Parts: sequence; C-alpha cells; structure tokens
Amino acid sequence: MRCFAPTLLILAALTPVANPLTASVAGVPEAPRPGPRPAAWLAWGNDAFGGEMGRNTDDFKTNSFTFAAQYQGWVVNLDDAMLTNRNQNGGMRCDQLTLSVGHEWQMSATRHDRLWLAAGLGCRATNDFGGEQIQNRWHELNSFKKYSLPEDSSAFEGQAWAHGEWLLTGEQAGIPDLPFLRPGQLGLDLRASGMATTGGEYLGSVGLNLVVLGADGHAMVGLCQDLRGGTPPNATAVRVADRERGTSITYGVGAGGWFFQGGWELGGPNTWGALGWQWGRESARRPVMIADLEGGFAVYQGYAFGFQYRWQPDWLAQATAKQVSLFADYRFGRYPGPAWKASNTVVLRQGLIGLDWAPWRFGGESWSVSPFVQGGAGIREERIRSDGRNPAFADQETQRMVLDGTAGLRFLFTMPGNAAFRPAYGFSLVYDAWKPLGEAQAVAKNGTTATYQEAGGALGVRFNARVAW
Repeated sequence: MRCFAPTLLILAALTPVANPLTASVAGVPEAPRPGPRPAAWLAWGNDAFGGEMGRNTDDFKTNSFTFAAQYQGWVVNLDDAMLTNRNQNGGMRCDQLTLSVGHEWQMSATRHDRLWLAAGLGCRATNDFGGEQIQNRWHELNSFKKYSLPEDSSAFEGQAWAHGEWLLTGEQAGIPDLPFLRPGQLGLDLRASGMATTGGEYLGSVGLNLVVLGADGHAMVGLCQDLRGGTPPNATAVRVADRERGTSITYGVGAGGWFFQGGWELGGPNTWGALGWQWGRESARRPVMIADLEGGFAVYQGYAFGFQYRWQPDWLAQATAKQVSLFADYRFGRYPGPAWKASNTVVLRQGLIGLDWAPWRFGGESWSVSPFVQGGAGIREERIRSDGRNPAFADQETQRMVLDGTAGLRFLFTMPGNAAFRPAYGFSLVYDAWKPLGEAQAVAKNGTTATYQEAGGALGVRFNARVAW
C-alpha cells in the first residue's frame, strides 16, 4: 500500500467543510460519491454537523432528510427540509417535501472517463409537515432552546430537474498518475444540477472537485457556485434562498456505507453538514486492494461530533507487530464544560494527529474485539458565542496546543461477500480526555469571570468502517 492515498483522505477529513446544499439542489438525486452510483442512499443534514467552520445559526434550512434510489437507470428522490426564519417579521417557518422521478443515462464508461446525465419531473409541497414538533423534541432531548414560530403560507408546485456529472481519472484524461498514488486514484469530478418550479423559482449549482478514489472509499474537496432566483413560495423560502446562493468550499468523504458531506460559505458564516449511508455499492476502481485503513464517525458527551481515520503503513506494521497505527482526528461541537449563563455557549474545534496502540485482538475473521489506547497532540479552539438576547460575555475565541488521550474497546464485524471486496463495520466505546496547554478567561461587563480552555473528558461512541482501498 503506497502511503499517500490514505494521507490525502486524512487531510481531506481535516479540510474546512462545505454545504452539501451548495453542492447540490434539494430534490435532485445526486449520488453522494464519485464513480459508480450506489443503489440507494439516505442522508441526514443539519447545521450542527457543519464542523463549526462557520456559525451554526440553527436557522434557515436547519434540518433535512433525503432518500434516493436507482434501478436500471430509473431514479427517485424524496427530500424533507425544515425551513425557519427567526429574524424577520417576528419569525416564521415551513417544511418542504420534494419528490423527483426521472432517468439517468451513462454516456461514457471508459477506464478514465465516466459521464452521467439525468433528468426528470416531480413536485414540491410547502406546508406544515411536523417540522417544528420534530425540531423542538430534539432540542428538548439535548437541553437546547426551543422555538415556536407561526407557519408561513403553503404552496404546491410541479418541478423539472436535470443533473450531470463527469468524472475524469488517469493520464489519458490529462491527469498524471503520481508516484505516490495508484493509477486511477486521482481525478476531477465536475457536477451540475438545476431545478425549475411552476411557481417561478429556479435553483442551480455547479461544482468542481479534486477526488481520491479507493475501491470502497473516497475523498473529495473543491468549490461550488450556487444559483438561486425567481419566486420562492413564501417569505421563509425567500430568506433561505438568499442564504444559499454564493460560492462555497465543498467537501465529502466516505468509507464503506458511511459518507459525510459538509459546507462552508466563502466569506460568510453559513455552514452545514450531512451524514448518511449508501447501499448497493460497486467498486470505484480496479484493482481492489484491502488496506489497513479505517474511517469513523463519532458522537461524544455534550453534543460533540468527530471523524477519525486510522492507517497502518507497512513499515509501521512490521516495526510494531501490527499493534500500532497512525491516526488523524477532527471533532467539533459542544462539550461537558463550564456552566455558562443561558445566553452564552462554548463550542470547540480540535484537530489531532497521533498513535493508536492495540496490543491484543480477540476473535477471528468474522468478528474481533480489540482494547486500545491513543495519544495525540494538536490544536484546540474554543469559542464563546452569544446564544440569546442577553449574553453575559461577548463573543471571543482562543486557540491552544492540546494533548489528548483515549482508552476504549473496538468491535469490528466483517460483512459476508467477496473476500476481495467486503467492508468490516463496527463501533468503539471510548473515554477521551484532553489537556489544553493554558487556560483562558472570559470577562463580562459587570466584572464576572469564567474560565474556559480547561482540561476535561467525555464518553463517546465511534462508528468504524474498514474498507478496500
């Protein structure tokens, strides 16, 4: 296994993320990974998943669920989005259900050139579909502020949509095979989507991504330009369209069935993320190679999320009897920190690199259990943000070097199928502890002080995937 391919995947996982809604148009069945289309995929999008690269306003297109499937060229997509507008005319909200049906044509399928075109029709309903109840129930479970907003006007519209994607890989496509990558792993992915409604609104996006392809994993990073125009169905949708147009950094990673997309608007605060699962995947490249590369999504105490990639190069496996791996980790969100006043909150961003030591492995080929410890170092940023009308502390942030240690149990289960191309999925139960190298003080106007950038710890669950690369 040459070393640079998983390194690119790790670096992409630490790259500022971009809005999946700026990398696609809601309701257009755009596959979550480059290369051959999966049979079906399901995604949950939320502004809390945006990596804290921008500001999580918990507003506008605040949550969505998307399901899409394809069979013998026919495609169907169902998108459920919750729209809010808390800052205009006392605030309003609505939900949007978009159903799209159409056909996809694979125009080219050579070793270095793949081109897909798709088009179809559908409908979009703007109304109250229980979004406020779902959102407030979720906020109640996580001790967040709940919102009660009047419903905006409803509408029912027909729509037409189109999508195209062109994936180029290899020297014959003008992309050199670099010495640290295997042939066909590096490529360019050009995507464009558009939709027009009978109500007079049009939506579009064009994106270009640099991609790294594994047999059952991928990483992509690039730029996307969003277009929004015409007449949205109500005032809430107008505000959402205003927030979505513009240029964004685009991002996506995948390992086996798991995939993650996210977003960050250039020059603005907008951020978004989406986590999902895909079924019926084909190999994105040949030859297939099983590598000791694992990707994972994590949930920690305090409403924090994270991603971690572990990689065991040949030289490290030989030197440590396959007990030690390298890892890169990024986490974001809130954590079990100091008790802040109701109108302030503390959010974090933390990037780490380090070593994973798993001295024992119990089980066989179909399943295994491994106790492990990890040690890493990196940068931790903590930001105090106003979260209400009367914040005690002004917005501020600090960065500190941080040391981090983790202990846990890793469970892994190999899926049945072709031994040359089958993923292993599992989970890890962990306790994670961090120590910033220096605390920080926040001072309120009345002289009250509070400490942040403190040492702490949290329980967590990581969902792992070991994939063919």
